[in-house]
Amino acid sequence: MKRPDITGAWNRARRHRGAMIAISLVGAMLVIVLATAALLEGAARTPALAGVCGSCHEIAPHVAAWRASSHANTGCRSCHTEYAWHDGFRYRATDFADEVSQYLSGDAAQAAQPERRGAVGPIAETPDNVCLRCHSMTREPSTGDRVIIDHADHAERNDACLSCHLNTTHPDPETDIVLVMMEQCYECHSLTPAPGEPSGECAVCHPAHLELTPASHDPIGEWQRPAHGDSAKTDTTQCMMCHTEQYCVDCHGVLMPHPPTFAQDHGVEAASLDRVVCSGCHYAAPDPCSACHHSLEGAVIDTWGTQHYRVTRIQGPAACMRCHEAVFCAQCHGRGSTPQ
Repeated sequence: MKRPDITGAWNRARRHRGAMIAISLVGAMLVIVLATAALLEGAARTPALAGVCGSCHEIAPHVAAWRASSHANTGCRSCHTEYAWHDGFRYRATDFADEVSQYLSGDAAQAAQPERRGAVGPIAETPDNVCLRCHSMTREPSTGDRVIIDHADHAERNDACLSCHLNTTHPDPETDIVLVMMEQCYECHSLTPAPGEPSGECAVCHPAHLELTPASHDPIGEWQRPAHGDSAKTDTTQCMMCHTEQYCVDCHGVLMPHPPTFAQDHGVEAASLDRVVCSGCHYAAPDPCSACHHSLEGAVIDTWGTQHYRVTRIQGPAACMRCHEAVFCAQCHGRGSTPQ
């Protein structure tokens, strides 16, 4: 009688047991992976746990801006994904690898959308179908009694939700978000509309009882001088939403802000205007022109040719260089010669 192969049976049992252990480990790892994916998905969809996204130093400013927005009760993944949680892990892993690769190679900066004022960084393109998970195309606008708007009409006419709501979710806390959002309105509306273009007059979009003066204009005396000038020199986009260029001319007597060629051409304009026009803004004592055009004794402009050497010798040429290039002197002086 043949003896049973105990060793072979033992080896087969051991292999079977090893296979079961391996299957169990793989199953456990799969459960952990799926549970982690679901946890991260839930965390990112939960506003209280948005720190998962904000833990990245590149994303932290966006999360801080989101917390101050009207979408602060909506988690990140609610807007920043187009796939369901059960197949999203694979796509997110791929996206994450791509983003890390782009960031390390420098391609991310080149591929990013250009930054816009009012946003904390480049604007990500969000498809309309993401917005429509929560919002309806025919919804009543949530502007209260501040804005008169036909949302359905705008939704039908415009290309995308972002054409009006670009800075809604990640507004820059350093800007006046209401005025920044109005800038988007004026990409279509205008105070001087061409035929067929929508008007930008206040009554078109705002009820008569609404106080429209921005908080920055109060008290008006401080805003008039010098605050509004400093703001206008930076950017007149928001100014032109309520005021035309003629509004500025009516107060200043000249086109404001000064055009780029003003430094070269202002002499002709100053000669044709009452100098009181200039002193409305340039009110330094005793005479704002003296830094460049007058002697230390305050002589008149038409003697500048004979006196400027004394002023520059004592004060230096810094004031001259505010308007003139360094080679300007050479037009008369050549190689250090004294013009006759």
